[in-house]
Amino acid sequence: MKKSENLGILPQDVLRTLDSQTIQKIITQAVIASRVYKALTFEEVEGLKKEQEDLQTYVEALNVSLAIETRMRDASHSLIRLHESNTNIEAVKASTGQLHATTRKVDQIVQKTQQAMERMLVIQRLLLQHESAVLNAGMRRLDGVNRELSRTVQELETARDQEKEEKLKWKKEHSQLRIQSMIFPNPPGIEDYPSLMANYVQLYDASGAAETPAGGQKSTVAVQHTPQSGNPTLPTPLQQLEEQHDARLATLEDYMKELNEEISKKDERISELESHLRMIKVWTEEFAGALKSRFGSDGIERSTEQPCEVSSLTSLKLQKQLAQLQVRIEEGFRALEASVHELKAKAEEAEIAKNKALEFAATTLANTTVVTGQLDLAGSSSNSSLGDSE
Repeated sequence: MKKSENLGILPQDVLRTLDSQTIQKIITQAVIASRVYKALTFEEVEGLKKEQEDLQTYVEALNVSLAIETRMRDASHSLIRLHESNTNIEAVKASTGQLHATTRKVDQIVQKTQQAMERMLVIQRLLLQHESAVLNAGMRRLDGVNRELSRTVQELETARDQEKEEKLKWKKEHSQLRIQSMIFPNPPGIEDYPSLMANYVQLYDASGAAETPAGGQKSTVAVQHTPQSGNPTLPTPLQQLEEQHDARLATLEDYMKELNEEISKKDERISELESHLRMIKVWTEEFAGALKSRFGSDGIERSTEQPCEVSSLTSLKLQKQLAQLQVRIEEGFRALEASVHELKAKAEEAEIAKNKALEFAATTLANTTVVTGQLDLAGSSSNSSLGDSE
C-alpha cells in the first residue's frame, strides 16, 4: 500500500482500500471542517507562493551562515582551551570576546531561522485553508450540478410519461374516429332511388285521394299542399336524411378542426422538447469534455499537488451520472422520434378519413339533388294527371 510520508493513504488508494460508508463519512467530515476556511484571490495566492519561495531561499542561506558561525564558535572554544594551557591572558580575552560574538551571531541566526520557519508555516496553513475552501466550493458546485442533472432527468422522465399518456389518448381518439367513420352508411346508388320514387308517388296519390271528396270534386284544401312554385314538398324521411347528413358532416368538420388543433399543439410541444433536449445534450457534451480535460481516465485529477479525496470520488460519481444521463437523453430522443413518426402517420390517417367523409358528403348531396329533381318531375306529372282527371 502506498503511503504519503509513512502516514495516511494516497487518494488513488482510498477507493480501493476503504468502504463506501467510511469514504462518505470522511468526505462529510472534511466538508464540514472546511466551511470556516476562506478562499483567497489569485493575486493573494501568487503573492503567498512567491513569499514562500523567498523564505525558503532565505532559510537555506541562514542555514549556511549558521554552519559557518557554528564552526567559528567551535574554533573560539578551541583557542580558549589552547591559550588557557599557555597562561596567555590577552589571547584568552581575545578568544573569549570572539566566542561571545560568534555565539550572539549564532543566536541571531537561529532566531531569524525560527521566525522564517514560523512565517512559512503560516503561509502553508493559509494555502492549505485556501485549497480546502476551494474544494468545499467545488463540492457545493458539483452538488448543485448533480441536483440540476437529477432535475433534468426527472423532467425528461416526466416528459416521457406525458408522451406515453398522450400516445394512449391519441390511440383512444383514433379509435373513436374510426368508430365515428364507421357509423356513416355507404351512400345509396341511383338504382336504389326508384323504390323511393314509387313510395313518394303512392304517398302523393294517397294524399290526393284523401283530399278529394266523394262527389268527385277536388277539395280546395289540396291547393294548400302545393307551394307557390307548383312543386310538392319533399317527404319527411328524405328531409330527415338530409338533416342527418348535414349534422354528421358538421360534427365531422368540428372534430377534424379540433384534431388539427391538437396535432398543431403536439407538434409545438415536440419541437420545444427537442430544442430543450438538444441544449441539454450540448451542455452535457461540454461538461463531459471539461471533466475529461480535468480528470484522468480513472477519475484522478491531473495535478502536481497532492490530490483531494473529495474531488476524486466526486469525479467518479459525476462521470457515472453523466453516462446515465446521456443514455437517458438518447432514449428520450429515440422515443420522441418514434412519437413524431407516429403522430405524423396518425395525422395522415385523419386527413384520409376527412377526405373520405367529404367525398361521402359530396356523393350524398349529388344523389340527393338527382332524387330531388326526379321527385319534382314525378310531382309535376302527378299534378298534370290530376288536372286531366278533373
